[in-house]
Order: sequence, then C-alpha cells, then structure tokens
Amino acid sequence: MPELPEVETVARELNRAIHGQKILAVETSWPKLFSRSPGGLARARRELTARTIKKVVRSGKRIFIYLSNDILWITHLKMTGAFLWGGKAKENRFVRAKFRLSRGTLYFSDIRKFGRMIVGKCEAILKHKDIVGLAPDPFQISHPTLRDALRKKSIPIKQALLDQKVIAGIGNIYADEILWASKIHPLLSAHNINEKNIKSIIAHARRILKKSIKYGGTSMRDFKNTKGEKGGYLTFCNVYMRENKNCRRNCGDTINRIMIGSRSTRFCPKCQSK
Repeated sequence: MPELPEVETVARELNRAIHGQKILAVETSWPKLFSRSPGGLARARRELTARTIKKVVRSGKRIFIYLSNDILWITHLKMTGAFLWGGKAKENRFVRAKFRLSRGTLYFSDIRKFGRMIVGKCEAILKHKDIVGLAPDPFQISHPTLRDALRKKSIPIKQALLDQKVIAGIGNIYADEILWASKIHPLLSAHNINEKNIKSIIAHARRILKKSIKYGGTSMRDFKNTKGEKGGYLTFCNVYMRENKNCRRNCGDTINRIMIGSRSTRFCPKCQSK
C-alpha cells in the first residue's frame, strides 16, 4: 500500500498538473469507488462537476483535493489505486474512473478495486468517520503527542507505528526502516519506549521519509506516479526486502524476517536487540 512518500509524490504531481482546472464530467465503471462518500456516486458527481481545483495536498496516506464552493475530494489509494495524467494513461486497462478537466483527462486506475473516494462540503467531510481521529504525520507530530499515544499501547512498537491513530502515513516499509535506524527491536512494547527512543523515531522518520519523497517513493509491485513511473527509493532501504542479507552497519549479523500482527517485519537482531 502506498505510504506517505508515495502519496506525497502523487499529490505534488497532481497539484502541478491539474491546479486551476475545472472538472467538466465524471465517468466511472465502478460506483463502489464512492461507496464511502455521503450520497454515493450520484451525489459525488454533482458535487465534483463544474468545480475548479484549488489545490492538491497530502494528509497521512490520503490525497486531499480542495475545490471551489468549499468542496473537498479525498482519495485513499489503498493497495493498487493510482491517478494517471497524460502519456498513455487512457490505454491502462484497469482504469475505473475518468475525470474530464478543462485541459485534459485525469484517470484513476485500480487493479484490485480497493481505492475509495469521499466528496462533499469540507467541514462535513473532515468529520467523516474515515477521517476524524487520524493522528498527525511524522512531519507534524510533536514529541509529547507521540509519547502519550504510545503509552496507551501495549502492542509491539512495529504495530503501533502502523496505527494511523497513533501516527499517520507510516506503513510496513518505513516502519521497518525507521526502527532499524533508531536501533529499536520491533517487538518492544510501545508503552515501554523511552524518551530517547521517541525522539529518535521522529527524527529518523522525518529524515527517511524526506529522502524517499526526493526519490519518488518506493515501488515493489504496484505503486507508480501520475506518469506511470516507479519510485526509486528501494535501493536505499536498509532492511525492507533484505532478509538474510548482511546488515549494512557491518555488525556481523544478517537481517531477519518475522511476522508481527500478520505483517512481515525485517530487522537486525544485533543492532536492534531487546
């Protein structure tokens, strides 16, 4: 699933490409795309049509598109969702929706059909059950806020970092990378994380995510930017997809892979001892 850097990459590209354009028509072969939106597809189409795109930004793992008339359009890409603009986008056989704009067509592709869109008045949508309660992301969160959230969790720190109500935007890839950089064992209980560890998590999260954004995010199988291109951060990963390989700290040990909460987790048992 696209995480903060991947979603940030898409949001920035969309803002450059479609900012200021008017939405002329909405077409979709998959009405469930708007199943979480108040009023479903019919109402979403009415709210989107004839609106001008004011700005496109990211919040956590979601794309927020602010429109004229105080309309907010939120998209969660989920596992395989992708906005495509220009190039050969129209030839993509997994296109589920088309948004005809004043200077082109924006396509939404989704192989597995898990992506969802919510549209409506800004104030109401920000109170939607899918949105309200989401935590700040690593670039916004303060040390006290993260500390207080972790102290309420008795689950492993790896699972806590994946909880979007603890800290938004982090998924499996970057949780592993952040914990390796912070020298924290992924099974350590979240409520036992000390002050030094919390500061380290925030600092390394910001550094790692910023670098990943620079390289367009991480692509394993499905993630592509709006031009259909893959991200280039995978080569910089220190533990993700590196099980059985030597730790890059040259500590003499190899990267292990275990399951935590049904998620694959990679770590160095020597550098990240309990």
